[in-house]
Amino acid sequence: MTPLERVRIEKAATDYGFDLTPHDDGGWIVLRSSAFPELVRVTTETNKGFVIEAKPPLIFNGSVEATDIHALHACLAKAAATARNIPNRIAQQFIQQTHTLQQTTEIERGVVQRIGQGLFRTSLLDYWGGVCCVTGLALPELLRASRIRPWARCDTNEERLDVFNGLLLSPNVDALFDGGWITFSDAGRVVISEALPNEEWKRLGLDASVCVHGICPEHRSYLTFHRGEVFRVL
Repeated sequence: MTPLERVRIEKAATDYGFDLTPHDDGGWIVLRSSAFPELVRVTTETNKGFVIEAKPPLIFNGSVEATDIHALHACLAKAAATARNIPNRIAQQFIQQTHTLQQTTEIERGVVQRIGQGLFRTSLLDYWGGVCCVTGLALPELLRASRIRPWARCDTNEERLDVFNGLLLSPNVDALFDGGWITFSDAGRVVISEALPNEEWKRLGLDASVCVHGICPEHRSYLTFHRGEVFRVL
C-alpha cells in the first residue's frame, strides 16, 4: 500500500464517520468510529482496487471489492450507515427517550409513537442516503419513511424500529405501497395489484420495471408479511 493510497483511504473513512485514529493490521487499515463498535478493514489489490471487510461481519457478508476510490466511498458510506442503524441500536435509543413517559392515554401513546417514528425516519434517511430507493428522488423533505410491516402489526419495538422494516420512498410510491396497491418481491421487483387499473398506474408516471435498489436478505421476512397481509388481492 502506497502512502497516497493510505491517505485516500483515511480521507474516505473520515468523511463517513470513522472518526477514531486508524491502525495497521498486517497490510490492512483498521477503521473505527466513536458512534458504533464495529470495525472495518481496508486493503489494496494489485489492480488498484480495494477490499473491505467488517469485524464482526454484521455489515458485509464476507469481503467486498471496490474497483476504484468512488466505489470505496460508496462502500464505506453504506457500512457506516448500516452500523449506525443496526436494529437493536435504534430500539435502545427509543427506550432511553421514552422510558419515563406514561402511556395510559391515547395522547400519551401518540407522543411515544411520534418519537419512534422520528427515530425510524432518521435511520431510513441515513441508511438509504437520503434518496428514494425506488425512484431515486433526492429531496429528503419529500421522502416518506414507509414501514413494511405496520407499527400496530409489529410484535416488538425491535421490529417497529428495524431499519430493514422500512423503505425510503417518494410520496406516490409510499401511498401505493402503504395502501397495498403495490408490493415488492424478495429481489425488489414491483408487484402491482390487479385492483389498480393499468391506466391509473400509467398516470402515476411509473412502469412495471420499477424496483427497490439495494434490497437485502434482512428485508425479506418483512416483505413476505407485506405481500401476505397488506397487498390487495382480488
